[in-house]
Amino acid sequence: MVCVVQLEATLGAHVTWAEATIVSAPPFARPVRLRSTYEGSQTDPRLLLPLVLSGTGNGELAVLTRAVVCADDGTSCPKASKLLHATLHAPR
Repeated sequence: MVCVVQLEATLGAHVTWAEATIVSAPPFARPVRLRSTYEGSQTDPRLLLPLVLSGTGNGELAVLTRAVVCADDGTSCPKASKLLHATLHAPR
């Protein structure tokens, strides 16, 4: 299973650096990699966090995202962070 975190910059801005880190995962979904990073100038970069499923169940995945989002005109580059939650369902 792959958790895809897609960031979106506001109009007139782009993401220059981003990171997604798995903070917690259910017992049946073991992270292959805890962290994914991005560097570039896209407005909507995607970060991939692979998980190995071992069994069935339902549970919550928590991912902390951090990013630097710069205005296209170069006037500012504030940092942003957000804790995301998703419910995972592992089929039988």
